[in-house]
Amino acid sequence: MCRLNVANFIPLNNNSLLDRLENLFNIKTYSYHNTEDVNSDMYIHYTVLKIMNICILEIKFARVANKDIVMPANPLPAEFRPKSIEYLSAIASTGGVKMDYHWLRLEPNGHFYTHNDAGITVRNLQTTIAYVTAN
Repeated sequence: MCRLNVANFIPLNNNSLLDRLENLFNIKTYSYHNTEDVNSDMYIHYTVLKIMNICILEIKFARVANKDIVMPANPLPAEFRPKSIEYLSAIASTGGVKMDYHWLRLEPNGHFYTHNDAGITVRNLQTTIAYVTAN
């Protein structure tokens, strides 16, 4: 037997509640790539799914060896930018001998930067992260 307590019922005409429910259906996506050449030294391809203020970023990239180099890509649109600096790492084999982490940094300005010295240019990296947006 199920009992319903009507004293706890909140009508859907409550504007605050309607706004919150509307946000559940407010889903946006954005996709970008800077080149079709996956052998490029600075290839980047990503897709972002935004639900409310949470983004899920799936990214494939290549990066040069030096750190603090801005990736040659358009910045993320403002509504997809992170609230704070986010770090992404992918693993690749260096010379077939050892596995290394290769880091990117996504800043609140929407730009991606190489974050660490890699020793060599690395290609075919991929990772997925989730982060909170500023908007």
